[in-house]
Amino acid sequence: MSRACLRGAVLLALALASMPCLADDVVWHRAAGVLVDGNSLTKTGPPGWNAGALSTKAIVSGDGYAEFATNDLGTDKICGLARISEFPGYPGIDFAIRLGADGNIAIVESGVLKAAVGSYAIGDRFSLSIESGVVLYRQNGSLLYTSARTPFYPLIVDAALNQPEATVVDAVISGSLAEPVEWTNLGKASASLGSLSKTGTAYALDAGAVSTKGIASPNGYMEFTATDTSTYRMAGLSYGDSILRCTRTTAARCTCTNLE
Repeated sequence: MSRACLRGAVLLALALASMPCLADDVVWHRAAGVLVDGNSLTKTGPPGWNAGALSTKAIVSGDGYAEFATNDLGTDKICGLARISEFPGYPGIDFAIRLGADGNIAIVESGVLKAAVGSYAIGDRFSLSIESGVVLYRQNGSLLYTSARTPFYPLIVDAALNQPEATVVDAVISGSLAEPVEWTNLGKASASLGSLSKTGTAYALDAGAVSTKGIASPNGYMEFTATDTSTYRMAGLSYGDSILRCTRTTAARCTCTNLE
């Protein structure tokens, strides 16, 4: 039986939107096993792909890029752009650059090695850019690899670190940016970053959640994608913690009440 699902939900206050030509320092959240110092990460936990963090902002459309560096050569770390993260770890990073403990660079997409592309030094800058629908990998501005995969949005910055003292530093993100929705007050639903799926079995609008953040400035928007056309769902903007009561939802109206 199919379950209603929506993905790619984002929330943006337009007054705070980043200009596409500028780069924002990555603000990390959902950090695990790392020390966060501004837009940099250092692993503090035990060995294994069990540490990292995600950016609070995502590229939601068009061209954009993420860029980062490292302060060490003797550890494994990976950083890239992810649509749906399986954090912590790296199989969920759609487009990623792996900097190895052996000093070599690898291109990895969804956990699959695509190419070995040379070596790196401390201070090198690495970027993953979306340009006219194509993902390009660069080192100090020089092209390393062109992906054959089509990017889907939104894309967050996702970093994973293996050995203690591994670093991802000075990470930035640029493009049309918004924050993927983080969900709370779940009812008969499961959630991941930007996505929500019904877990109940009843054919009724009896499940849902609300975002942890709201639009505080005069202008803003929310946006989402439906994953199928065979189930019903509703999403929109409401005042207060009332998304489970359809009569209080202002941007998507229905007549059902008290959905618990």
